[in-house]
Amino acid sequence: MAESNKMKAMPVRKLMMQMGIPMILSMALQAVYNIVDSAFVGNMKVGSEAALNALTLVFPVQMLMVAVGIGTGVGTNALLARTLGQGNSKKAAKVAGNSLFLGVIIYAVCLLFGIFGVKAYISSQTVDPEVIAMGTSYLRICCVISFGIIFFSLFEKLLQATGRSLYSTIGQVVGAVINIILDPIMIYGIGPVPEMGVEGAAYATVIGQVVSAGLLFIFHIKLNKEFEHGAKYMKPDGRIIKEIYAIGLPAIIAQALMSIMVYVMNLILKFNSSAQTAYGLFYKVQQFVLFLAFGLRDAITPIIAFAYGMGSKRRIKDGMKYGLIYTAVLMVFGIIITEAFPNAFATLFNAGSSRAYFIGAMRIISISFIFAGINVAYQGIYQALDGGLQSLVISLLRQLVIILPLAGIFSVFVRNGQADVSLIWWAFPITELIACLVGYVFLKKIRKNKVDCLNKEEEAMAKRIITISREFGSGGRFIGEEVAKKLGMKYYDKDIIAQIAEQSGFSPEYIQEKAELSPKKGLFSYAFAGRDITGKSVEDMVYEAQRKVILEIAEKESCVIIGRNADFILKDRDDVLNVFIHGNMPEKVQRICKLYKVTDADAVKMINDTDKRRRTNYNFYTEQKWGMAANYTLALNSSELGYEMCQKIIMDCCLPSSCDASKR
Repeated sequence: MAESNKMKAMPVRKLMMQMGIPMILSMALQAVYNIVDSAFVGNMKVGSEAALNALTLVFPVQMLMVAVGIGTGVGTNALLARTLGQGNSKKAAKVAGNSLFLGVIIYAVCLLFGIFGVKAYISSQTVDPEVIAMGTSYLRICCVISFGIIFFSLFEKLLQATGRSLYSTIGQVVGAVINIILDPIMIYGIGPVPEMGVEGAAYATVIGQVVSAGLLFIFHIKLNKEFEHGAKYMKPDGRIIKEIYAIGLPAIIAQALMSIMVYVMNLILKFNSSAQTAYGLFYKVQQFVLFLAFGLRDAITPIIAFAYGMGSKRRIKDGMKYGLIYTAVLMVFGIIITEAFPNAFATLFNAGSSRAYFIGAMRIISISFIFAGINVAYQGIYQALDGGLQSLVISLLRQLVIILPLAGIFSVFVRNGQADVSLIWWAFPITELIACLVGYVFLKKIRKNKVDCLNKEEEAMAKRIITISREFGSGGRFIGEEVAKKLGMKYYDKDIIAQIAEQSGFSPEYIQEKAELSPKKGLFSYAFAGRDITGKSVEDMVYEAQRKVILEIAEKESCVIIGRNADFILKDRDDVLNVFIHGNMPEKVQRICKLYKVTDADAVKMINDTDKRRRTNYNFYTEQKWGMAANYTLALNSSELGYEMCQKIIMDCCLPSSCDASKR
């Protein structure tokens, strides 16, 4: 319940940070251990340069396996998030189950390629027998034991779709740490483990992936309670599989195009093995930067998809806005790192004869990161809004249609001695800039067709401020605090006192006593209050300070405000949900006795006195009747409903209507 309501109502800026940071760290860690893998291999005593070249050649197939797994996961992610946003838990269970069925099929294909196709693939890119032998053994291990990376990709997206990105990060971190620990042990041979060279690097990688997948499977079963689990949901459903791939196929093609691009670039650079190795090494550094954008994209897609499912135009637009802003910030960080420390990366990889080419690639290609990152964010937005075709077009432009012909043309000048290899690197910034301009045109169109046409009346229903008035002992304060936690809103109760004190000049102790309660038990107490030359009493000054603080808070952020006449003070706003919590006397007495350690008689007196002073204060300053149902959006009896049900009703009522969501 908490996760589902977080996806519905937590402010998008905060939600994207909360979901995005674990995903970004997860992707960054994955890229880091790819870099570490190459660094360990590059420092082998014998055959290190051939080993680095071998890893460069096998990389496209590794990416292709990840592409199919992640692409299927992306389709599952967006469809599952949207289905949950529509409240269809039965279909959600089928979506999750069918994704796991697809994982089994994907693994079977990878297994067959690992047994029969690896050597022919490696031999197509090089004639060096040492490189062929190393590449074949490494890639065969990765393919035969590929079920780890495939099912990790699926369980990761299933957890992200329900807002549990932290747990996918935990699984990623555990697997990465295991990989990094095992790398030197299995590559160099430490302790009882024999020296295995590049095969050791492969085994370290797949062991880490299997552990990650196993851990995420446990998290998925234990935590994803929004829908049922079971083998019966793995029965293939053609309609659901079609929906998954309607979204996921463009993502698969996008990832697969990366593999094709790297493979063809290896062929283009075949005339210079040092430049070929340099490109492979740089690609892993580039992955580190772009994986930051991929991580944030994996937050952008479910957030916007969920908002689209529930019909919230405001949350969709916020998702677009903050997704693009945060991506740009991350890419600027990446450019600074790569431009500032190219020599350090070259030393890390022990680049040897490839060093100069590697540094040149970093200097030039890193310029493209800002445009590449924005393109990745665009694709996350498109996928969330059923814009699979637009996402596919951007991928084709970035990784096939523009980049490869351009790099091929530039390579002709290089081979003819009319330019050096750096000319080929310039194909990357040019390509990303053109794709980014096209992507902006797509974004404007999809926003007009998918977002701007949403029902404006639904959007007006969204409530970002909740005020809770309550009878003493009804549990209103506790209910309000729990609602704030579950919706990720700021909670204002006693902590508002300091702000009122600062505004009024009175002590916090005085404010705590006077701001919500009348000075005495009767309404006439206000008539006899001391007043200054303007006619204002001390109580009036406190109320004015309280009013100003509450208005400022309402302008600043989504929040839950307890008492203090906030419902009346904010009466002119249409984004406020006003709640009155009351209860039956026996339950209220029982609660007060437990909290304050008093007798039943004392509890009854405390309840009557406190409620009378609250009523007097409210009636005087609002000219309304405290507790009258007509003054509130909701009036809830916590004794009859229970605290949990009160929280659920409040959270459901503060959300926009999703009556048309099922049509989308």
